[in-house]
Amino acid sequence: MGSHLIILIRRLSAYIVHFGYIFPVIISLIYGLFGRFHLKKWMLIAPLLLISIVIITNQTFFKERVEAKVAASIYTDSAIVKKIDKKIYVDILLKEKGILIAKNYIKVAKKLNTIVYGDLKSNPTWFICVRQECYDAISYKQLAKKTAGSATRADYIKIRNFIGNKKNLKYKSGLRTMGHELSHAELYKRVYALGETNVEVNKKVPVWFNEGLAGMVGQSEYGKCELPSKKELVSHLKSLDTGKEWHANLTSNSYCLAKKVVTKWYKKVGRTGLLVLIERMKKGKPFDYQPFL
Repeated sequence: MGSHLIILIRRLSAYIVHFGYIFPVIISLIYGLFGRFHLKKWMLIAPLLLISIVIITNQTFFKERVEAKVAASIYTDSAIVKKIDKKIYVDILLKEKGILIAKNYIKVAKKLNTIVYGDLKSNPTWFICVRQECYDAISYKQLAKKTAGSATRADYIKIRNFIGNKKNLKYKSGLRTMGHELSHAELYKRVYALGETNVEVNKKVPVWFNEGLAGMVGQSEYGKCELPSKKELVSHLKSLDTGKEWHANLTSNSYCLAKKVVTKWYKKVGRTGLLVLIERMKKGKPFDYQPFL
């Protein structure tokens, strides 16, 4: 009950921000009613007090969402990244040829995601890093903190170890990574409901589905893997939702399995089925494993 009340308060405060222009009108109407019907003072004060409590207790959610390019400006004086386009920042060590490749890969990544999702709802800012130092400097937590929690995975994407040379062109590893990461941003954008925290959004989407869908969209290559039997599949997929399976050097099999399950499912249901499932997740409904068997 308590958690539901908190979510309700957060969403109410978010709506206050999102539709803030109508609140002066509401307050004016309250004053009008107060004068016309001779209502008691507490009837006027109560709704104003409620709005004040919502604002005070939810300062993070009361601030308007800002574009990630504002957050990106935090790093423009750090001699780590430079701005090459409206929503693209690259490591200062990335050469001109690599920059051209990166910009082209972003265009292709958007096309790959459009094939699966349809018209994209996300429009993230990109950070393309060559060095680990660059990648580490662009901190998700720091960006979220600097922007009062408004910067999310839907707002910006960071890419590590981007090569931008002939080898990268041959194997398309950078392209696959960009398509993969953009899928995460797009799914987050579609599942997000006004007023929710990052943690609340992430709880709606099983990790294996998020990673499997991103692997399918980005055409990631993970080698070979065998699917468990139908009897064991659901329990196995749920075991992949702990988070531990997606770290260290043992993740390739998990990524491979997740991609295989999602790809098989998507071939049956198509974009329509995907969008229906996304809508279910957005509403916080329990994840239905049956269609994946």
